Amino acid sequence: MPALNEWEIWLLVAVILVLGSAGGLLLRAVNAREEINTFKRSRAGEAFIQQRSESIGLGCLLQLLGLAVCIGAIFSLQPLIGLIGICLLIIGGRKSRWLQCSACTGRIAEKTATICPHCRSPLG
Repeated sequence: MPALNEWEIWLLVAVILVLGSAGGLLLRAVNAREEINTFKRSRAGEAFIQQRSESIGLGCLLQLLGLAVCIGAIFSLQPLIGLIGICLLIIGGRKSRWLQCSACTGRIAEKTATICPHCRSPLG
């Protein structure tokens, strides 16, 4: 594998920074839209399931690592490493989203739940 020149390293760092900041802005925009959609009114006394996501945490870290691995695979021309990077992107995306109860903000395992396991509120 040939060594990277100094300008190639700076280009790689710039690409990672630009893509990382664009991804963060996109996640914030998606979160704002989801908050508008999930804070709807339900029937009196009835909680509902909210889908929440994080923009900083383990999921985001896995996505950033996957992006760096994908970019490294492009420069090293190794498609197998690129597949590992794509897997990290998918796992990080799934790790950064969860379902929660609107009444107590406790995590819920499935979308089909009818009662919150934490506060016992009926979910509508």
